[in-house]
Amino acid sequence: MAKKLHFRRFKSYDVDIVMVDITDLGFDELGENGEDNEVPFKKIVKEAKRRGLEECTPYDAFGIRLAYKEQLPQERLDEYHVVVMRTVNSGMFWIMNSHGNLWVASIYPRPDTTYNRYSKFFFRLPVKK
Repeated sequence: MAKKLHFRRFKSYDVDIVMVDITDLGFDELGENGEDNEVPFKKIVKEAKRRGLEECTPYDAFGIRLAYKEQLPQERLDEYHVVVMRTVNSGMFWIMNSHGNLWVASIYPRPDTTYNRYSKFFFRLPVKK
């Protein structure tokens, strides 16, 4: 897919990426009933932006996948590592470790899609001027 997007035409660039979960953004990990707190995607992005984080670009997903080799294998069905970005054909990328194979895949979150403390989200740190 990287070849299809002409990824090699672009020079490498330095960008700082941060990985957060819902608790890093101030949401409780457990809900009122003691079960995992489910936070809508729209609220996650809104709170991250309020804290100064920025959306990634589609190309960041490939850089994250190449750099983040210590990702543990996915143990839960509700565990995602989402590269938060403007959508590409209504989807975004997420990275995963499936039985030791490191992947970049697509995901189609709606604003009301919920995530819990097991999911991680990648954002860009603001560029220092």
